[in-house]
Amino acid sequence: MFKKKLLKNKKKGLITTEGVVTECLPNGICRVKIKDIDIISTCYLSGNMVKNHINLIIDDVVIVEYSIYNSKKCRVIFRK
Repeated sequence: MFKKKLLKNKKKGLITTEGVVTECLPNGICRVKIKDIDIISTCYLSGNMVKNHINLIIDDVVIVEYSIYNSKKCRVIFRK
């Protein structure tokens, strides 16, 4: 029940799914393997994660959102 509530997205044109961090790059950028479509995309941290100094490490499970047009770039909005 918590999972369904968390994955709802109010913005049009964005898809919200889970992923796993595979590589950490400088400046809050990381590579995430998205579970639904099985591709590795380049992601950046959302504003709240930067503001609250939340860091990611390899094998973290994260919630990402990406556009319906381009799934190669996405934004990390939550770390589990």
